[in-house]
Amino acid sequence: MIDENNKLIDIIERLNRSDSPINLFNILSSIETENNILSDDDWHIFKKNNDTILFSQIIEEQGSDTTIQKSIKYLLESESIYSNILSNYIIKRQDSCATKYSFITQYGYNLKDLKRETCLHREQEIQLITICLNRDYKNNIMLVGNSGVGKTFLIASIAHTLNIDIYYIDISSVLSGTKYRGEFEKKLHAILNEALKYKKILFFDEAHTILNTGNSDGGISGADILKPYLMNSDFQIIGATTTEESTLLTRDKAFERRFNFIYLEELTIEQTKEIIKNKYQQTTLWDQGTFDQIFTYLNNNFTNRNYPDKALDFFDFYFAGEPLSSFNIKEIDKVFGFFTRMNIVTV
Repeated sequence: MIDENNKLIDIIERLNRSDSPINLFNILSSIETENNILSDDDWHIFKKNNDTILFSQIIEEQGSDTTIQKSIKYLLESESIYSNILSNYIIKRQDSCATKYSFITQYGYNLKDLKRETCLHREQEIQLITICLNRDYKNNIMLVGNSGVGKTFLIASIAHTLNIDIYYIDISSVLSGTKYRGEFEKKLHAILNEALKYKKILFFDEAHTILNTGNSDGGISGADILKPYLMNSDFQIIGATTTEESTLLTRDKAFERRFNFIYLEELTIEQTKEIIKNKYQQTTLWDQGTFDQIFTYLNNNFTNRNYPDKALDFFDFYFAGEPLSSFNIKEIDKVFGFFTRMNIVTV
C-alpha cells in the first residue's frame, strides 16, 4: 500500500525546488522511487500530458495536505483518461510487491518478532545449535525435551542472537481446511519451497506429528514430503519434540541421519529462581522465605509440569494481579488459592 503519511504537497514542493514540471508522470514517478516500485511501460503515457490543472483540482477539492493515497483514489474514481491505466498499474504493483514469503507468513511467524529476553542456563545448547546451523551437511536440528523446558524460547533466542529469520510453522494451521486429498501436500510443498528459495529456517514444534500427517486418507505423509528437502544443504529446519515422542523420529533412519538431536533437560529450581529474579527484578527485594515458599507450592501442586514454565506462569499471574490490588506478596496464600483455581492439577 502507498504510505498514507506521504503528502502530495511535499512531493510537489520537491519538484518545484528541482524545477521539474509538476505533472502526473513526475509525481507518480516520485512515488515509485520512494516505494521501490518498478516502472511500467504504460506509465509513460503520462509523460505526454501536463497535468497541472488536474492536480490543482485535487488540491482545491481535498486540501493541500491530502495524502497520496486519497489522490490516487480520486484519479481512479474520476472519468479522466488515466483511470483505467492507473487501475491496471495498481493491480500489477500490488502483485509485484506482495510479501515474498506469503505461505510462510500465512501459516507461521518469524521468531525474531517475539520480544527479546535473556536466555539463561542454556549456553552449551546455544553453542551446539550455532555450530549445527553452520554445518554444510547434517545441518538440521531436533530439540528433545519435555513440555515447558523452554524449547521454543531457546530457538527464539537463537534467532535474536544470530540475527537470522527462523519461522515458526503451525502444523494445525496447515492442516486446517484440507478436506480433500492432496490439499495438505500442496500447502506443505509451498511452504518448504519458499523456505528453500529464500533460505529461511523453519521451526516445527511437536515435530513428531509431521510423520503421519497427510496420509490418513491415502495421501503422502509429511515425512515423505520432507525427506527430499532434507537432502538439500540449503534447506534447514529445526524441530522440537518430547523425549517420549522422539522415538518415533529415531525409528525413521532417513530422519535420524539428517538431524542433530539435542536434548534439553529441565532446569533446576536454583536456575529457575535466577531466571525469575532476572526477569522480575523486584523479587530480589522479597523475603527469601516467601520466595522459597512459592517454589515449594509449585513443586507440591504441579508435579506434571516442568521448570521454568510453571514458575514463569505463576509469576506472570502474580504481577498481572498485583497492580490491580487483587493481592500482594504478604497475601501469598491468597495468590496460591487463585492460581490453583485457574489450573487443573493432576498428581
